[in-house]
Amino acid sequence: MKQDKETILKQQVRDIVSKFLNNVEISAQEAVYIVLQLPMRKSSQQIMFINTSPPNERVELLKPMDDIKNMEDDSEEIYTSGLQNRHCKRPQKLENLTLADWAAWYDFTGKPYIKQTDRLSIDGLPLENFIDDHQNDDEIDDKTTCSKTKKRTKARIIQSVWFNKEAEPEKHYPELLMLFISWRNDETDLLGSFSSYQD
Repeated sequence: MKQDKETILKQQVRDIVSKFLNNVEISAQEAVYIVLQLPMRKSSQQIMFINTSPPNERVELLKPMDDIKNMEDDSEEIYTSGLQNRHCKRPQKLENLTLADWAAWYDFTGKPYIKQTDRLSIDGLPLENFIDDHQNDDEIDDKTTCSKTKKRTKARIIQSVWFNKEAEPEKHYPELLMLFISWRNDETDLLGSFSSYQD
């Protein structure tokens, strides 16, 4: 009896899928593109979306499980580094760069971690490399880090949430400041000494 219900359910799903497939009209060219997995469109411009929502409303991606398993038990850094985080950690020489310019003109390549060194200590143990938080980013040896910042030859087109000024002014003004003012910490630097973002 249970098997009969499953069979009936499977047949119903097949019927629904069949209706969709048989009633969708596509051109021969589109069918060829789909079958050969060719891109449907090509563009000379790249587009990047900047999530300018408040920090508590942003969606973050988890790191791969292999990376999470290799982390220390008390580590809370389980999310991948997003655009805003990479902008906060930009090199000192790019201090006055806004988030909009950073997203449009710069690529951040590689994983932001330190390679293990092949050198051994006196005890025969591998030496540990680390980045000091107070160290200037320009002084970090590119041979030991797996990441670098590279300027593009052609700017990307940037898109953001673009909150409505009248409907959501409490989100509209922080968004403008986030995009077009140079900052390192969006929770403290954007508001500064003002009482509201609109000031």
